[in-house]
Amino acid sequence: MAVTTIEFHELVRLLETNPQWRAELRDVLFPQEFLDLPGVVKELSEAQRRTEEALTRLTERMEKGFAEAATARAEAAADHRRIWESIERLTDQMYTLTKDVGKLKGLTKEIWYQSRVVSIFGLVLT
Repeated sequence: MAVTTIEFHELVRLLETNPQWRAELRDVLFPQEFLDLPGVVKELSEAQRRTEEALTRLTERMEKGFAEAATARAEAAADHRRIWESIERLTDQMYTLTKDVGKLKGLTKEIWYQSRVVSIFGLVLT
């Protein structure tokens, strides 16, 4: 069956003036899945917007965490330097203390021998 251009345009005009016919024709021509597409696209769009918002919040939290970690690392490095400086000072002080104790031991030995010189060399000196 051939449809002429005039009949087609008449059909279009009738569909424009009768919304009920247009709805019936749409139901015949398109499956329900196709008719549901605008709603699905809207849902996807909203889901995408929520995903972008969540990603933005996550990115901000990560950047804040990285900044805090960098600050903590700098503070840890400064603490590490201070600890090593303290260890070096303690090492120097221990070296000095060891030298001083050695000198004191030597002086104590000398005094001990001086106080016992007679008892040690008494027979030889007389």
